[in-house]
Amino acid sequence: MSLYTVYRGNSGTHSIRNHEQNTRFMSDEAQRKAILLVEDDEQSMTYVQVLLRKQYDVHLAQWASAAWDILQSTPIDLILMDISLPGTENGLELTQRIKATASLAAIPIIVLTAHAFPRDRVNSLAAGADAYISKPFDRHHLLETIGSLLPA
Repeated sequence: MSLYTVYRGNSGTHSIRNHEQNTRFMSDEAQRKAILLVEDDEQSMTYVQVLLRKQYDVHLAQWASAAWDILQSTPIDLILMDISLPGTENGLELTQRIKATASLAAIPIIVLTAHAFPRDRVNSLAAGADAYISKPFDRHHLLETIGSLLPA
């Protein structure tokens, strides 16, 4: 049985909302995928966050240690990882640690970095990354890569 509510709009017209459909919409919102963006450059962080926030819940970390804390407390569906990070652990080292941790190893990791030499791609994939994208990047390519790696 569906529950309907009649709303009176500003123009004096009526609209009908199906609560069953509204509940389904809220349920879809609750199931949004969570992406952890590990990025030390604020401009890059802002750009990627704006690009993704309409479709995904975006969690931000500028340091490997902050990313690790988020991973311990928040369910994450995909990680975007920069290679160069401040502190004692870089993005490749953090990628290796994530992939070596049984509870986190299945999370797909996309290395998103300004390190654009062929060896950087090889090193990223060897560290356990599922994909590698160099900056500057095409936003459509990033969104397609995310879509291909996110669990259904």
